[in-house]
Amino acid sequence: MSKNKIIDVIILFSILWYPYYSVANSLDLQTVWPLCGRISEESPEKSEWKAGENCPEERLGSAKHNDFPLSSTFGPRQLVSGGYRYDFHRGLDIPTYTGTPIFAIADGIVRKAGEDSAYSDPMIMLLHFQQGYTGTSCSISGGCFHSLYLHLYGWTVKKGDSVSKGDLIGYTGASQSGFSHLHFEIRKAPSEDPYSAWQRDAIHPLSILPYEYQSDSNIDILIENVNENGNLLNVTAKATVPMDRLDLVRIEVKVFNKCSKSLVPQRGKSANEKGYHVRPAWFDLEVWNREYTHKNSRKYPWESFGKGGTRECPYHNNHSDTYSANIHMDQAYDSDYQVGYFNGVSIAPNHYNANSSEYVTRYTFHNLLAADGGLSNSCIVVEATDIKGAVKTTEYNCSD
Repeated sequence: MSKNKIIDVIILFSILWYPYYSVANSLDLQTVWPLCGRISEESPEKSEWKAGENCPEERLGSAKHNDFPLSSTFGPRQLVSGGYRYDFHRGLDIPTYTGTPIFAIADGIVRKAGEDSAYSDPMIMLLHFQQGYTGTSCSISGGCFHSLYLHLYGWTVKKGDSVSKGDLIGYTGASQSGFSHLHFEIRKAPSEDPYSAWQRDAIHPLSILPYEYQSDSNIDILIENVNENGNLLNVTAKATVPMDRLDLVRIEVKVFNKCSKSLVPQRGKSANEKGYHVRPAWFDLEVWNREYTHKNSRKYPWESFGKGGTRECPYHNNHSDTYSANIHMDQAYDSDYQVGYFNGVSIAPNHYNANSSEYVTRYTFHNLLAADGGLSNSCIVVEATDIKGAVKTTEYNCSD
């Protein structure tokens, strides 16, 4: 089998296999952006919106009318307000002037509005039913999804209100650091926990928000370094994403035996008996967040993720006595607080903001299994997958 044939097989396998891991499905795919394509900011289109009005109908579901540029996307970043420490971000940050109007992204019911003890700033949370379902039960519809709007200056709705897509619901404010912006999230409840709206349920908002997407991925992926230690490999890949897309959701390393052309099995391919993928050869933003961001509810108490619990986490030794949603996904290297390290993968995001031209992150996968014969007989392929399922690949040492 030629090198090109190996790559073709990998791409086909990834396209068929990736949807199994996609957390977002059956959602309303005709949503509107929460700032209605920035309709109230200084632009020739400003006159289209008058104070108190809803988002115009022609902007609903329109990829042209989006809220780019973003200052942070879903996934790894350096947190400016935290001294540029490593941080796993579960939403989109949309920089804008305080008082910018916010709109409901889809039909829903107001679950929270205003001050809330779980959040540092005023917020709104809307509950939405799955696409095509018109009832009022999340359990019947297979799980609801929620939209969350944080750091508000004001709000025009109250708990229990019904809202329609594009309705005005509030106004943007600033975080406690003084940064004027909207933090926006989508949280999708799993079918076994249909009303859930915890941080573990956060998915990439670009999975349902419309944006200008061509026919394939814009991600640039490059293998920067490979180190060999006996029959183990450390592989570092650099992913570069343009700021008008920011839709990277998965990085995976595959090792092939150059002689037999067979795939070398890696750890963590399947979830263990508790539902965790341990030290896999891939980093999936949504899957890792679901598995390693724990809850603390009556049904899923914090103790259940500890030693001997019904959902015992393989890294429960890192848990404190009190609940912490970020104990795993925000874990940093002991020697470098700007680099994340967890579950066998280290992640080094460059700092970026709304004025940047690209979003660059380096992923190092530690102690992968090499082919028999070590690195010299190992063909290494790295795949980068965007939220639409398009795959970009790069390879190292795969020539015959």
